[in-house]
Amino acid sequence: FPGTIGSLKCSGSCVAASGASVVEVYDIPSVSVKFSSSGYKSTINQLGFTSDGSWLFVADNTNIELWNVSDGTLIQQQNLSTYIIALGILKSQKTFFTIGSYTNPVVTFYNYVGQKIWTPVTQ
Repeated sequence: FPGTIGSLKCSGSCVAASGASVVEVYDIPSVSVKFSSSGYKSTINQLGFTSDGSWLFVADNTNIELWNVSDGTLIQQQNLSTYIIALGILKSQKTFFTIGSYTNPVVTFYNYVGQKIWTPVTQ
């Protein structure tokens, strides 16, 4: 892997690793690179597989991508206009959520095409 690993996630037969500006997905049985993506403008700080391992979410500070793990194609890319500090995936509802902003954490739910569907109001 090129550089220092910043984030590492495992799902069934794959492992995803990210560094400063690169993400690589490895096939565990063959110990080979399944696909790679590079050229990110900021550090990749979140990786997440769907529960069945078929899709991988990749997030830097404000952008999120959805990748098809089986063939390495980019399905969706979205700028969320918020600083992403955590990421969660709910595949059964075709929803992902982010927790954004260090100063005022806000949880926001999106559908898989990046459309905001709900932000709970807290008091």
